[in-house]
Amino acid sequence: MIERRDVMPLNYYKKLGFSGSHKGMRFMLRKAVETMEIQGENGEKQERPVDKLEAVIWPQPFNIEVTPDDEKKKERFPFTDEGILMAIQWLNEQYQAQRERWEHTLPILDARRKEVE
Repeated sequence: MIERRDVMPLNYYKKLGFSGSHKGMRFMLRKAVETMEIQGENGEKQERPVDKLEAVIWPQPFNIEVTPDDEKKKERFPFTDEGILMAIQWLNEQYQAQRERWEHTLPILDARRKEVE
């Protein structure tokens, strides 16, 4: 189970992403920016950037850059300390819901051999 102490504090994500793994499930927490439409003072709509905490999961053994997008799943949370707790809860839920997927990942050497064949 991933716990709060297993990830970085909120200020860390302002500059860098953090990746880790849990029993075959790789994950990354990073800052993402969404554009929100808000009503201006004079009634006109304005777009405003809003920071979010993005959680991404994918199966081992490879890193996020070389793993195909269709093997990744993403979710966004508020960019707050509470958002970190929500992301951790989501990560643990995803691990439990897809436990068989994570338990049947290939070790990196076997995965590389499969790519070559």
